[in-house]
Amino acid sequence: MGSRPAHAIFHSDYSIHNQEARFRKNGYAQAYEHEQVVTLVNRALVYFDALKFLNAHYIRSYTEPREITVNPVNAAVPGERAVVMLREGYGVIGLKDAWTLEELQRGHINWHFGRFSMEEMKLIDADPLRALFPAEPAAS
Repeated sequence: MGSRPAHAIFHSDYSIHNQEARFRKNGYAQAYEHEQVVTLVNRALVYFDALKFLNAHYIRSYTEPREITVNPVNAAVPGERAVVMLREGYGVIGLKDAWTLEELQRGHINWHFGRFSMEEMKLIDADPLRALFPAEPAAS
């Protein structure tokens, strides 16, 4: 290692020098003063926080499982439906097929995807029609 500079610095698209950040892309260089960098970073953080809030708000807005139309590009059969899966006290945790027990017995393949706890996975395995799950126990 010695006094040689780190190899990665020569491949960066930016550098920091005194009170400015210098960016390069396709041979074009742009320098931003400290205040400009802070403004850009703060705008990005506000945008991220707004998206995070909207996502959490939308997740919580569901209080009961709801049947929705599957996009025709993803549908196994025309007019396929899905069910929004929920955890009590939280909101949306995933989607599942909307097949009835009779349709499953006739050969339709059940599917689900989302973020599930191990306990929720056991409940899904035990009851493929389940779409509402109990609240997670409070952490101690």
